[in-house]
Amino acid sequence: MAVLYGAYHLQSHLGGSGVLLSDVVGVKPPKVVVIGYGTAGGAAIRLAVALGAEVVVLGTNREKLRRFQATVPPSVRCLVNSREVLVNELKDADLVIGAIQISTYDTPPMIDEEMVKMMKPGSMIVDVTCGYGSGYLPTFSKFTSFDQPVYERFGVLHCKIDLLPAAVPATTTRAVSPLVAPYLLNLGESIFNPTFCDSISAAGKIIENGRIVHHEVARHMEMVNRERVHNA
Repeated sequence: MAVLYGAYHLQSHLGGSGVLLSDVVGVKPPKVVVIGYGTAGGAAIRLAVALGAEVVVLGTNREKLRRFQATVPPSVRCLVNSREVLVNELKDADLVIGAIQISTYDTPPMIDEEMVKMMKPGSMIVDVTCGYGSGYLPTFSKFTSFDQPVYERFGVLHCKIDLLPAAVPATTTRAVSPLVAPYLLNLGESIFNPTFCDSISAAGKIIENGRIVHHEVARHMEMVNRERVHNA
């Protein structure tokens, strides 16, 4: 979905650069940079490759990146992420997709204002991670929506729609249901059967008896409250 949204909004009448996210004979292929190569990032990479784009994948774990490289066409460049690499790859990118696992209040910034300012006018960043706080993409000042999917900042389109697959619920439901069903059954069993122990449900528990019991969520809520007091 991130690649499809990017391809659509790169049209010039929508504020994009006017680049077609596809392979056209005699035309330099568009460049797509994907940060992260998990479920969301991997899907974006494969679709961008299928469309004929030049694809660059950035990750932090050299060994995992090497293994991922073996699963994609040789034309895909997989690079260990660093500020120097980012600066070099972003300056001529048409579409950047951020798909790291999680981004929170204390996630270090990865693509800062100076990097965004040097990107091509009308290029686009899609934040698939959709975390909270300034996180790894601090130029995103807000979430976007299906009604208002993009806004422009420093000449670059920004898109941060939480749960992009909700735009295609018929397909999403059929694809996700078989994967989620076993976890839901175990969750139900753990609720109604006190003797049943499900480690995944227990680890994912956020609230119990009206109290936040998940350590990371509690820590981030403290940050939210401090920010509210500071801004009051």
